[in-house]
Amino acid sequence: MELFSIHDEKLPTEEALVTVKTKDGDVDLSFSNIIALAGDFYTNREGFQTYFPISNAEGFGTWQHPKSSKGPLARFESAVQSMLQDTDGYLKKVRTLITSEHHALHAATKVGDNTAVA
Repeated sequence: MELFSIHDEKLPTEEALVTVKTKDGDVDLSFSNIIALAGDFYTNREGFQTYFPISNAEGFGTWQHPKSSKGPLARFESAVQSMLQDTDGYLKKVRTLITSEHHALHAATKVGDNTAVA
């Protein structure tokens, strides 16, 4: 994936944008890490034990509030804040897993292997 500024300048996607201090040590996060982690592993909290994914898919709320009251950007911002606070304490482990997967896919692609089984 390539990322460009509003001035059509190519931006680095793997440069660390933020470092999160966790109980297991520092975790550097790039733009692509933030998008992948916040989108897939973190949710947006609304009220006591009511969490919604960024997609706002049904089946995550309560019978009274089946969908999030927040818009898409607010849901994403909430998920990013949840990730940066690392309340659950699993950011470092998830980041390590994502990095491992990234390396395996890169290696498979480089030698022409099927990335579905990498």
